Amino acid sequence: MANATFRKHFQQLTGFAPFPWQERLFALFVAGRFSECQTCSLPTGLGKTSLIVLWLLALAKNPSVVPRRLVYIVNRRTVVDQTTNEAVALRDALEKIPKLKKTLTDLVGIPALIADQSPLAISTLRGQFADNQEWSADPSRPAVVAGTVDMIGSRLLFNGYRSGFKSKPLQAGFLGTDVLLIHDEAHLEPAFQSLLQSIEAEQTNGRFPELDSSRRLKVIELSATTRCGGNKVTSVFSLNEDDRENSEITKRINASKGIVFHQVSKENEVAEAISAAALRRAQSNSTTVIFVRKVDDVKKITAALTKARKQGSHENIAQLTGTIRGRERDRLATENSVFQRFLPPSNRNPDVEVAQGAVYLVATAAGEVGVNLSADHMVCDLSSYESMAQRLGRVNRFGKGDAEVDVIAIDAIVHGDADKLKPIERSIKRTFELFQELPVREDSRFDASPSSLGTLDADDCFAAFSPHPKTLRADEFLFDVWSQTTFTMPSLRDSLAGRPPVEEWLHGVEEFSVKQCQVAWRMEVDVVTDELLDAQVRAMSPEQCLEAFPLKPHELLKDSIDRVFDSLKSLSIHLHKNGADSNVWLVDSAGCIQQAALSQLVPFDVQANVAKRIKERLANQTILLPPSVGGLDENGMFVGVKGTSVSLPTSESMGERTWVWCVRQPSLDDGSSSWTASKRQLLSEHQNSARYYARQFTMALGIDSGLASAVEIAAQYHDLGKRRALWQRGIGNDDFDSKSASSAWAKSGNFRPPLNASYRHEFGSLTDVEQQVAFKTQTES
Repeated sequence: MANATFRKHFQQLTGFAPFPWQERLFALFVAGRFSECQTCSLPTGLGKTSLIVLWLLALAKNPSVVPRRLVYIVNRRTVVDQTTNEAVALRDALEKIPKLKKTLTDLVGIPALIADQSPLAISTLRGQFADNQEWSADPSRPAVVAGTVDMIGSRLLFNGYRSGFKSKPLQAGFLGTDVLLIHDEAHLEPAFQSLLQSIEAEQTNGRFPELDSSRRLKVIELSATTRCGGNKVTSVFSLNEDDRENSEITKRINASKGIVFHQVSKENEVAEAISAAALRRAQSNSTTVIFVRKVDDVKKITAALTKARKQGSHENIAQLTGTIRGRERDRLATENSVFQRFLPPSNRNPDVEVAQGAVYLVATAAGEVGVNLSADHMVCDLSSYESMAQRLGRVNRFGKGDAEVDVIAIDAIVHGDADKLKPIERSIKRTFELFQELPVREDSRFDASPSSLGTLDADDCFAAFSPHPKTLRADEFLFDVWSQTTFTMPSLRDSLAGRPPVEEWLHGVEEFSVKQCQVAWRMEVDVVTDELLDAQVRAMSPEQCLEAFPLKPHELLKDSIDRVFDSLKSLSIHLHKNGADSNVWLVDSAGCIQQAALSQLVPFDVQANVAKRIKERLANQTILLPPSVGGLDENGMFVGVKGTSVSLPTSESMGERTWVWCVRQPSLDDGSSSWTASKRQLLSEHQNSARYYARQFTMALGIDSGLASAVEIAAQYHDLGKRRALWQRGIGNDDFDSKSASSAWAKSGNFRPPLNASYRHEFGSLTDVEQQVAFKTQTES
């Protein structure tokens, strides 16, 4: 693809001409020189998500070296769908370029499977595209997968959150090979970046010689605020002179942002000072973004702004925190009139009337990264350097105005003795001192434009970052243990000695980290009780409910155990006063569920010493409540009794329901596909179909003929062990004749008797395949 063609297609797909850095990066992709752009340090506001476009065009140009899947990871749970929106816009624009679309369609192993669909698959592990399986249905289909560190990282390590145990190896394979993984704002998750580097090294150290180098995992560390100053990275892809001579880039990196500091004596004065500074623009027609480090300050500031404006509502104030339930976060970005005002016109929902007058967005760190929002002005508390740099990227983002930035600093921190401060306070103090080195404008404000921040010493900036969490080493042994996902005995699926939870490898170990837990609402909590199961009703157990209908990200909120405990206690007190109680499910990371009454879990009169033990029990758990007890406020935050209703993020009615259990107990045929198989399938048909698909996929991927032949044989004979009388009778095939190949079933359709047995057809396949001529020929050659 010549430069002229690239520029033409890029503009057709995005509506903009490419920047010089985008052309250079495209050339590296096409040449397969990913090692030269492993670290990309690019100022915010320059279209970093365009890497999706660069990847797609490079894939069309040279599919032999460019990975088939692009995985885009963002740190904050609030902004995953922002990436998805970019991918959807790209897919829509692809329809207007038939030749390019055909080139990409030709890469798909079996085009008939996608029919009239786009050749580009899009999956987001939350929201509208919550694991729609487009990304994992066809290894040859180009795909964009967006997700958080937790959602992607857990799957890379064979521990996919809320994934069935049989799908975990598949997801690890699809995410760990033939993938270009972009870790956006990587400085926020240094432990995860280290883990990614360990996975890359594991694939290149000789353990997997059969894995073609072009199909190994490729990782790009993408950040506007890189930790390179501390890591001493020597090769960083960044802007050059050609970029700085570009008029649009020049306008953005020189965007006018002036900082003035206001000091208060105590921490409890911060919210009041921020509110006062923000209200000075109450009579304007401007947008003001407010950033604070604490969720409680978000609530205080929102209340103060609402009261001062005497409107009695939040129609000109929006909140954005990481503690908001996924459903409300999604709706905020698409339906909230205030939030729309902060978005570029091209990103706004045309069906939503944009709020007018002075509007405010009050946010925690959840709004600092990944969101393409731009405010006229900003008010915030003082934070560590990387946090402040990200916040500044959300004000006057495109250089069209003159942003005033008011920063509230605590005197005891910025002028305190560093040796007596907490680690995060020392980072804040260093940040304050760094900003004093910036040029002072004529209006006495410090110049905080991206170009001005770029003059600060990289090592000094790194020293002002928030404390680095302890990074745990991932080695060959751990990778092997994590990959052990399937066991014959169900009890062994829950835990295994030496197989630790993956959370600390994803985020590191922070000395002063706040423990968190998740909360969601499910109607099953009121229905599937111990009494129901004790009555021997053939109903799904709680674990089976969540395996069959996994929790989706839009159902969940995540918050500190202190705030969740307080909300649960308020619910317990309210229910006690009304002579009522509620069922609760506690779900751990392995999917094991403990049922309890709310009054037992959090007594209404709980004492302080007992409360501490309860909080420890709640840490890292998912708490499921019935919708009947409520608990959410209008913003999607868990506030206990103050929020008396919960809207389910599904089409389920809250009215009277009849529960009909139509699920048979697991039997010999307990493969995940059999739960949904709608019609019977002969084993011979299944074997031939599997081999055909394998052949088409390996051909489309250009896999070496020897390896491709092995894959085909494995696909053809993977279910050979089903040709046993014991197994066939177990799925209801009473007419099976071992001498007649055409009498064996692979799938039983909707028929499933409640029969359990210890025979595993997978092991039977291993012994039977040795007798196959094709297998003998393959192994002998």
